[in-house]
Amino acid sequence: QVEGCLKAAVNVQLAETAAAAGAKRHDAFQGYGSRAVPLLRQLLRAGGASDEGVAALRSDAPAIAFVSDQGHRCTDPTVGARGRLSEAAVRDVARKLVRRVANEVGVGAEALEGHVRWYHSFLSPAAPRLAESDPRRGRREWSREYARPSPGQLHHAMEDFGVPPAATLLVSYDDRDEAAADAAGVSSIRIEQLCMSPAPLSQLRRPGASGGGMAAPDAFVPR
Repeated sequence: QVEGCLKAAVNVQLAETAAAAGAKRHDAFQGYGSRAVPLLRQLLRAGGASDEGVAALRSDAPAIAFVSDQGHRCTDPTVGARGRLSEAAVRDVARKLVRRVANEVGVGAEALEGHVRWYHSFLSPAAPRLAESDPRRGRREWSREYARPSPGQLHHAMEDFGVPPAATLLVSYDDRDEAAADAAGVSSIRIEQLCMSPAPLSQLRRPGASGGGMAAPDAFVPR
């Protein structure tokens, strides 16, 4: 498949525009594209969510941090030579994904690139620790603490954006993500609940809670 960056481990052939994707449009959104794209348009796009053309970012658009472990394809010993990626290749897929999201949502690619930040984890939990002499050892992205369920990525993102845990929401995929949210003291919601639930705010999960239904962080309550 040409598409599927978020529903497969990594796909380096990710198309940067919907037109180039053709019949695979929305596949980059892990099967929730028909719901995720309208949601992102409401969150990010100034003016009408259904307007055609390219619009500016909303002045109150939430800060977005992508916390990714696609970089584990650089170091995971279970990945064969054909599946192994360089750090540069992982960053290129991330760049393409942001441009694709901008195209789908209808905002300028450069504007969105300046609004979001990536937090890559490159050291797979299955990989040995880096040697003392390895120059990557001092970089957070190459530390054990940066791989979920450790909260290093979330702590770094909140530090960069100057956002407290009470105003942070992690869109999670699995129990490992929820454990990272708990450790960082932030609320979370599963991606399928965010995109498919008729009442997603009721599905928000406070840190340490066993399920949804807790009060939403103030930053995510509609006004």
